Amino acid sequence: MRQLKWACETVLPVYEKVRSNPSHPLCGTRLSPFLHFGVLSAREVVLEIRKHADGKQKNWRVSDEIMSWREFFHHQARFESDPAAYETLPEWARETLEKHQSERADAPTLDQIIHGETDDETWNAAQKQYLLEAWMPNNIRMYWGKKIVGWRRTPQEAWRTACYLNDRFSLDGRDAATYGNIGWCFGKLNHPSGEQEIYGKVGRPWDATMRKRSGVNEWLAEQAKRETYRVFVPEKI
Repeated sequence: MRQLKWACETVLPVYEKVRSNPSHPLCGTRLSPFLHFGVLSAREVVLEIRKHADGKQKNWRVSDEIMSWREFFHHQARFESDPAAYETLPEWARETLEKHQSERADAPTLDQIIHGETDDETWNAAQKQYLLEAWMPNNIRMYWGKKIVGWRRTPQEAWRTACYLNDRFSLDGRDAATYGNIGWCFGKLNHPSGEQEIYGKVGRPWDATMRKRSGVNEWLAEQAKRETYRVFVPEKI
C-alpha cells in the first residue's frame, strides 16, 4: 500500500512526460511485482489512481497500461494452454523469423547475455537492471526483448532465452503480462513491417529516439558499466 500511495502521489503527476525516459527516477510505478504476486489487484490500483487524479493530471496512461495491456494479456492467457509457448506468436511472425534464421549466429554467448557483457551498451544497461534490481523500465524492456530476437540462431531459441531471463531475474517474471510484452517484441499484436535481414517482417530494435531524451546517454553508460556478481549459466536453455 505504501508503494501504491507513492506511485499515485509522486509518479502519477509526471508519468506522461517521463515514462519514455529510463534515466528518470519516476519513469515507472514499480507496481508490477505486487500485481504479479497478487498483493495488489488491477481493480485496486485503478480505483486508487482515480482517487488521486484531478482534472489536470493525465492519469489515463497508467490506467491504460493496466487495463488495456496487462489485463488483456491475462485474458488471452485464459485461452492458451501455455502463455509462455513460442506457438502463441502469430503465424506470420513465426514464418518470417524462421525464414531468416540462417542469417543469425549465436553471438554473443549466453554467459555474456546473462551478465550484460555484450557489445551493445543499451542492452547491457537493461540486463544489469535485471541482475541488480530485478526490475526494468518498460521503455527499455522493449529494446531488450527485440535485441534477443537477433542474437540466437533460431527464433525458438531466442524466445526461450527471453523468457528464461525474464522468469529468472525479474520480480514480475512468470506472468502472463510479461509473456505478452515479450511476445510484442517478436511481432505479437503488431502488423508486419517491411522485410529486412535477420528480423524479416518483425520490427528491429531501435534506441536512437530513446537516446535523444535528456540524460539517457549518460545513464546508459553508467548503468552498463556497473559491476555485478557472477551467476550460474546453464549449458543450454
